[in-house]
Amino acid sequence: MSTLANFLTTTRVRDVLPLRPVLQVPSFANVSTLLNQLSGTGLRCAVVVTADVPSRAIGFVDAFDIAVAALAQISWSEDISQERIKDLIWDAKFFMSRPLDNLTNLSTLNPFQVVTSDSTLMECVDFFSQGLHRLCVTDNGIVTNVIAQSDIVRALLLRHNVIDMALKERTVLAADITTPGFSGLCMMKETDSVTSALKLIRDRGISGVPVVDAKGNLAYGLSVTDFLLLNEETFPYLALDIGSFINKIHGYPKPPVYCKLKDKVEDILMKFALYSIHRVFIVGDDFKPIDVISLTDVMGLLLNESKRATTSL
Repeated sequence: MSTLANFLTTTRVRDVLPLRPVLQVPSFANVSTLLNQLSGTGLRCAVVVTADVPSRAIGFVDAFDIAVAALAQISWSEDISQERIKDLIWDAKFFMSRPLDNLTNLSTLNPFQVVTSDSTLMECVDFFSQGLHRLCVTDNGIVTNVIAQSDIVRALLLRHNVIDMALKERTVLAADITTPGFSGLCMMKETDSVTSALKLIRDRGISGVPVVDAKGNLAYGLSVTDFLLLNEETFPYLALDIGSFINKIHGYPKPPVYCKLKDKVEDILMKFALYSIHRVFIVGDDFKPIDVISLTDVMGLLLNESKRATTSL
């Protein structure tokens, strides 16, 4: 058994999770309350619980859920007129007052899955490789933590000898960890509408897309986490093009996190941990995006490497 496989099969969830707040919100709370609490804690998701005593966890509500629900709230697609923006003021009030039980688990690719603090990391990686971004940790029926894909990456990087050097030194191209079928199909232009990007995110079940400039070069990424900044004032910005939306929300675009096919796997893992992101875009020498690596891809790589080492014995 390889060092990696041994680590994943013998290490428990409780061994790697840091002490951190777990945001739990009742199902009757509204979107505005959730977004305010997420903003105050810096978290990207919350565990939705019942109003019963004791409460019972029934699902997650995250940035994807918010983005998809916002798209469903607006009944038009490409109209970016000033009159339509004014109309969105009323949509905003209604959207912010929606109860969370209408939004919970809209992300069908990330269903609510529970593990315990005694579960192994291998069990978690198995779930994560299937597209789940996070798992709810419960002990004796009580929510104690949430473990995410990024926690696995950080745990591996903190233990330098866990990943074999051969895997660390492998290039992105040789590791074959990219998402199949990405090629230009998921790219958006800065002049494309926010609603068209939201439709792509919803229909493909992804959490973000690369945005290119007029020359086709990677400019930045549009992520579902950008929509966590929505409120009654910013909701009408959904009627804008992507470039204008990003400038209104952030003031300026965030620099994209990218790599090249010749970069090493260890460098990619460092990017995920350092920037707390879910995807790294791959660009060619001309800086045009050609593919993407997600944390789900990384989880699949870890699982396959562990299984290969085990079966080769």
